[in-house]
Amino acid sequence: MLTSLILCNVSLSNRNDYNHAQLNMLSERARISTIVGLFANPILSFSAVFGNDFWRFGFELTLDLVNRIITKANTVLSLITEDTTTTFSIDKKASLFTASYYQRLHSKTVCGAEAKYILSDKSNSFSIGKRHLFGDDDLIQALLSVSNGGSMRVLFQHHWTLKSFFTIAGERLLNHSSQRFGLAVEL
Repeated sequence: MLTSLILCNVSLSNRNDYNHAQLNMLSERARISTIVGLFANPILSFSAVFGNDFWRFGFELTLDLVNRIITKANTVLSLITEDTTTTFSIDKKASLFTASYYQRLHSKTVCGAEAKYILSDKSNSFSIGKRHLFGDDDLIQALLSVSNGGSMRVLFQHHWTLKSFFTIAGERLLNHSSQRFGLAVEL
C-alpha cells in the first residue's frame, strides 16, 4: 500500500530576501518539492526524486520568473546494490558531467572513483579515494584521495560523541610543491 504526505509551508520574515512558499509531496517511491520565492525577483524552484531500492532518478530546476530564464538545471541517476553505488549526473545547465563509482570492500573499507568533464573548457578530471574506519566502534576514520591534477588529500577524524570530533587534514599539490594543513575541533 502506497502512502503519501503533502506538506505546505509559507515562510515570511523581516528580511525581504528570504520569504518563500513551499509545497512538498512525500511517498514511498517519490519526493517532490516546489518552492516559490516571494521577493522582488521571484524564482520558482522544482525538484523531484523517484526510485526504489535499485535505482534513483532526481532533478532540480530553478526559473527566474522576471527574466524568464533557467538559472539552475541538474539531473542525476544512481544505480545501487548492496555493496556498490554508480552515479551519473549532469549539472550546471549541462556544462558539467560527472560519473562516480563506490565499492564497499568490507564493513570498514570503501573505495571510490570519480570522473568529471567540463564542457565549457573541454577539461576533465579523475580522482580515486579510499576510506577506512578504525576501532571496534568505528569512531576513527581515515580518508585518502589522489587526482590526475596532481593533488593528494589526507584526512583523519576521531568522533568523541555523535556531534563532537577532532579532524586533521592535509593537501599536497604535487605539481606546485605547495601544501596545506588543517586542524579542527568541534564540540
